[in-house]
Amino acid sequence: EWGGEKNLDISPARVKQTGKTYKILLKVADSLNADQLFTKVAKMYAPGTRSRQMYIRNLSAFLRWATGSLSGYLLNDKWKPFAKGDSGEFVGRLSSEDRAKKRPTIPIELDDVYKLLESLPYKSKHKKDARAANGWGLIIKLCCAYGLRPEEVRHLKIIDGELWSMWIKKSGGGTGKERWLQSFPPELAEDWDLINEFKKVQFPEISDKRGVGESFGTYLKRNNTWKEIRTRYKAVTKSFRHAYSKRCHINYRMTTEEVAGL
Repeated sequence: EWGGEKNLDISPARVKQTGKTYKILLKVADSLNADQLFTKVAKMYAPGTRSRQMYIRNLSAFLRWATGSLSGYLLNDKWKPFAKGDSGEFVGRLSSEDRAKKRPTIPIELDDVYKLLESLPYKSKHKKDARAANGWGLIIKLCCAYGLRPEEVRHLKIIDGELWSMWIKKSGGGTGKERWLQSFPPELAEDWDLINEFKKVQFPEISDKRGVGESFGTYLKRNNTWKEIRTRYKAVTKSFRHAYSKRCHINYRMTTEEVAGL
């Protein structure tokens, strides 16, 4: 999980130098203790940025493991990180100027989702274009109905006739878990017949290097309806997920904890 050099003798094989913390650790390998390590990492990124927050959190999680019983106390106490929740000193805060530049992710309303779906070339004379439209159309519906991250669509499974996400979140706020997907509004999944669509429709080809989110954005940016939506809302592909959250909060009066669980 944390990474290392290329190693084909482990399972799954590590085919190249990679990992959640390994590459960043190489850059601060001359640190003498945890505080010095985090100070050096913090200086690599602007205060309060997502990158700085992510690396500080991943490194602190790694060091808690490495200095604890689960690793057999691999490292001694000088490498113990700050207590959970006390990363503020190293993460820092965005400047007022940067906060003003940072825009929120705006939800896409259902009416615009329907317009976007209608604009896809399902009946194109070119079979490749028609297949892509069907595949990306299904992904739009899944992200919209179930509030999925784009990457999650590759980790879906039908269990006892219900759609589940098998994707495990391992960053930021900790490790997630597999979950049963629930559509909001509930009739949306039925109207789109998503269980059967998931069984029948083939997803478009997505390169592992680019991932679903980037490939999704590349496909949509050529669509005129999407261009209009982006101009109006400054929307991104995660806007389908944010719209799900908004509907749960506003239309169904759910709490933050309830929506997070979904």
